[in-house]
Amino acid sequence: MKPILNTLMLATMAVAGFAADKKLNFHAEFPFTVGKVAMPAGQYSVAIATRTATVIQITNAGDGKSAFVNLPSKTALGAADRKAEIVFRCGDRGCSITKVANLLEGHANSAWTSKDKASKLIAISLTPNVNKAD
Repeated sequence: MKPILNTLMLATMAVAGFAADKKLNFHAEFPFTVGKVAMPAGQYSVAIATRTATVIQITNAGDGKSAFVNLPSKTALGAADRKAEIVFRCGDRGCSITKVANLLEGHANSAWTSKDKASKLIAISLTPNVNKAD
C-alpha cells in the first residue's frame, strides 16, 4: 500500500509542478460550473494541469478551491489571434468553460459544446500573476 501512496504523491507533485509553469488570472462576475463543481463569481487562476495540455486547473483565489476541466480539442492559433482568454458558454443551465486560448502560447484548448441556441459566449482576458514585492 505504501508504494502506491508514494507513487500517487509523486504524480500529484509532478502535476502541480508542471501547472506552476504558467498560471494566468481572471475575474468572473458570474457563477459557473467546472464539470459538476459550482464555482462562485470571483477571482481565479487558470493553469495547465497535464503535460498533454488538455486538462486545465481552475483555482479560486479566495478559498483555494480547485476544479479540473478537460478541453480535448487543441488547435494552433494564428499570429493575429494571440490574446490570452477564457471563454464561457452561458445558457439556461448556467455558465461553463468552453475554451482557453494562449495558456500554452499559440494554442487554444476547447470543449465540444451543445448547440443550445439560447446560450451566449462570454470571453474574459487572462492576465499574468502579479506577485507583491517582498
